Amino acid sequence: GKTVFAKGIAEFLGIKSNLVSPTYTYIEEYPFLRGQTKGRLFHLDMWKVDSADIFDKLEVGSLLQPHQILVIEWYSQIEPWLEPQLTRKKAQILTVELRDLGNSRELVISEI
Repeated sequence: GKTVFAKGIAEFLGIKSNLVSPTYTYIEEYPFLRGQTKGRLFHLDMWKVDSADIFDKLEVGSLLQPHQILVIEWYSQIEPWLEPQLTRKKAQILTVELRDLGNSRELVISEI
């Protein structure tokens, strides 16, 4: 469901490339042009990031720039290291939780 959600964001942004799960690459990048806004969508899978050292090597903080959107799977894995950078750069943060309700799913979007 997480990559399907990221594909929906990509479609909204007008990205024609086929999004792939970044499970093995950690980060995938896709340029977009929506209206007059040119930017980049980054799709991240942080499941295997279990130390500040790995987080620093991925340079996730450097992706926090204007007109760049980060879709982060397993955000909780990197929250302790990314949160201070998000606060410092005054980035807008939305969390999305997919809840399995048996026959359906519920999407809960919250602003941090």
